[in-house]
Amino acid sequence: MVEDVHLVDPRNVPSILNRFKLQFNRARLSSVPSNADVLKSSMLFSAATRTDDSPKRYMESTFAHLDRRAGSEWERVRQLFGSWLSRLPQDTSSEIIARIRSEDDYAFHSAFVEIYTHEMLLLTGHQVIAHPALPDTPRRPDFRAVDGDSLSTIFECVVATEMPVPARAQEARLNALLESLNKVETSDYFLTIDTQGAPDTPVPGGRWRTQVQIWIDSLIYADVLAIAVEGKTAQLPTISFEHDGLKLTVQALPKKPSARGKAGARPIGLQSGEACWVTSRLNIRDAIKGKASRYGELSCPYIVVINCIGAFADRDEIKLSCFGSDGLWPSSSNAAHTRVSAVLAFEQLLPWSVPRADAWLMHNPNATHPYTGPLTALPQTTIKGSDTRFVDGLHPRAIFGLSESWPQAQ
Repeated sequence: MVEDVHLVDPRNVPSILNRFKLQFNRARLSSVPSNADVLKSSMLFSAATRTDDSPKRYMESTFAHLDRRAGSEWERVRQLFGSWLSRLPQDTSSEIIARIRSEDDYAFHSAFVEIYTHEMLLLTGHQVIAHPALPDTPRRPDFRAVDGDSLSTIFECVVATEMPVPARAQEARLNALLESLNKVETSDYFLTIDTQGAPDTPVPGGRWRTQVQIWIDSLIYADVLAIAVEGKTAQLPTISFEHDGLKLTVQALPKKPSARGKAGARPIGLQSGEACWVTSRLNIRDAIKGKASRYGELSCPYIVVINCIGAFADRDEIKLSCFGSDGLWPSSSNAAHTRVSAVLAFEQLLPWSVPRADAWLMHNPNATHPYTGPLTALPQTTIKGSDTRFVDGLHPRAIFGLSESWPQAQ
């Protein structure tokens, strides 16, 4: 039996659902959109006929990619956006649409986790107020949610990446270079790209692409193929460049004879970079800290909702961000960030991965206002002494009524 008052025994989940009269209104996510859904979707996405189903390009924003992709699976994702947006207040949805349509991926993901959270709160029986006024501060959190027992909780959403603002600029420069190199014309080879370091100024991508094109055209396919067949990968031909902190090496990897001459394939077949120390837990922790005291003293529970989308953000890193030795709450014996009642963390929540993104409700063992509301039906974690405790619960897809394979056809 779980002893911690903040945790819910998984055997009691059905009684929790009954207590809060949770109704998972799956009809809201029907494959047949309502008029309001169509209207909101048309306000967000273009009305053009879509024929391009190619993967995301290096310089393409997440929104542009989602707006461009053809196919029934991508249309279901766009309909999901329209469905969720239709239940946001008009002033809030207009602001959300502007952020989603921006070329800033951070703004896109930040807006997405907000509308996801809003929908989850509605589906778990809450009345939701967007950007409520609070006493003693001009700042307004994302949501105040009132559950079936008339208890209020404040929710604030944030996104955690592994990339500080200066690094985002460096990534943009590198993506511009890769987009340029992906225009090299070759039907005999894939390009293997290895990068070391990061550019502090724009890279002369056009000039490098021209040099790569001349180099790749000079290679003799039969000779390069013979090297590959013998397994001498390190001896495959390469060309290298350096620019302001970046070293880039391009290697020619021959296609198998049967694949030669086929049009439409992108030349970059493999990309690698230098090894780095994984610090996802610290990035996640710091993102939560940035919200911990934002609204001062509150008279009700306060939950920070965080979408962890860094490349190395996984279950272990997320848990350690709160309960690791350098986490928010390394031990229950030392109270810290007591205004935060809990952290609701999602792992790699993306518009097309909604039913596969795991969630954890991680309780502050010394919260001023502990959270005991409907979201305790989700998987939960807390700490007692130095012992981390976990209980299973509903996966969010059960709340949204989506199959694990969505957006693929059922």
